[in-house]
Amino acid sequence: MSIFNGIDGIVDQHLKLASIHSRSGKPLCYRHKEALLKMTESNLPNDGKALLTAMFGSMMATWGSNGCPGTNSDNGNWRRRVESRLGSGNSSSEVILERSIAQLFEKDSEKNWSNQVFIDSGLLGSRRAIDLAFSRCDCLEIIELKTDSQSGTPLSAAIQVLSYGLAHVFFRCFRTRLLRDHCSPELLEFKHLHLRVLAPFKYYDEYNKEINGCHPWQWLKRFEQSINNGFAAFADSFNEVDSKIVGFEFQSFPRSFIWDHSSPDTGALNDALAKRCSMSEAADL
Repeated sequence: MSIFNGIDGIVDQHLKLASIHSRSGKPLCYRHKEALLKMTESNLPNDGKALLTAMFGSMMATWGSNGCPGTNSDNGNWRRRVESRLGSGNSSSEVILERSIAQLFEKDSEKNWSNQVFIDSGLLGSRRAIDLAFSRCDCLEIIELKTDSQSGTPLSAAIQVLSYGLAHVFFRCFRTRLLRDHCSPELLEFKHLHLRVLAPFKYYDEYNKEINGCHPWQWLKRFEQSINNGFAAFADSFNEVDSKIVGFEFQSFPRSFIWDHSSPDTGALNDALAKRCSMSEAADL
C-alpha cells in the first residue's frame, strides 16, 4: 500500500489504452514497451492538467481512505543523503550508475546532490526513494535515472518521476499531518521543482524510428509538451502552498557518452553529468 496506489489505472485511462492490445489480444498497460511502440496522437492526454490533477487526487483519496495517517517516525523523508555503497552481488547497471554518480559528489561541500532520497517512508507501509536530486538556489531537480531497456520505458520512467514530483507538492500541502513534530526536511523547502528522466542517449534512440506507422520518439516529445502545459495550469491550483512544478524533461547524457557498468569511467561520467541536455538536443549533437 502507498499513496501511489491507483495511479497506474488513471494513467492508462487518460492515455486511452483500452484501444491498444497486445499480440494476444489483451489490453496493455502504459508500463509495457509494446504499448509505447503502438502509441499514436490519439493516445496523448487530452488535457495534461486533468491527468496531473487525477494523479494528485488519487494520492489524496488513498491517504484519506486510510484515515489520513502521518509517518510513524522521522524516517528521513525528503532529507539530503548520499548513499554510495554498492551491495555485494548487485550487478544492476542502473544501480551501479547511480552509486558511481554518488561517489562523485560524496565529498561535495555545497551538498547540491543527493541520491536514494526517501519520500514516503513510514506512510502506509511504503518506502519509495528518488534516484537523484540536485538543488540550487530555490530550485530542486528530481531525477529518475535509467540505463537501458531493462530499466523500463521512458514513459514508465516519466510517470514515476511525475508521481514523485506530485508527492513533493502533497507533502508540502499536508506537512503538519504527515511529518512528525512538524519537522521541515531540507528538500521539502524548495519552491520550484524540475522533473527529469535522465539516461544515456541509446536508451531513447531505440525509439527514434517509425514502427508500423507509429513513431514513439515523436510521441514522447508531444507527451512531454502536454505534461508541461498541464503543469503550468496545475500550479495555479496550489498557490497557497507557495510551490510549483516548473517543468518536466526527458534528459540525456551527451550522445558520445557510453556507460559501461563493468568498467565505470568516473572522469567521463563527471563530464557527461555536467553536459546533460534534452534528448532532442543530444540527437542533434
